[in-house]
Amino acid sequence: MNLRYWSKQHTYGLLIGIVTVFLATPIVEFIYPWIDNSSFLRFDYYWDMFFTNDIFRCKILSISVIANLSWFYWSLNKRRYNFTTGIILASMSFIPYIVYVQYIK
Repeated sequence: MNLRYWSKQHTYGLLIGIVTVFLATPIVEFIYPWIDNSSFLRFDYYWDMFFTNDIFRCKILSISVIANLSWFYWSLNKRRYNFTTGIILASMSFIPYIVYVQYIK
């Protein structure tokens, strides 16, 4: 992809992809106790853990990025490939942070 061909649709896809991850994070944290088989822990415990524990934050962000698949599928069906590229870039923008926390820190 050449930056000379960057369009508004790329920007919209990038912004919507990043915002979707941040909106999906509380939903994932609400569902996570059932995934983790620890139903005795509450949402506020996981919310505090999200802000204090880097490894847990990476787990939640990795799962939250899956929410971008709905935008990806929708934009492919509508043949909005520039928007799809923005969604992919938004999903990939979380990779450096996750790699840094998991392997370098």
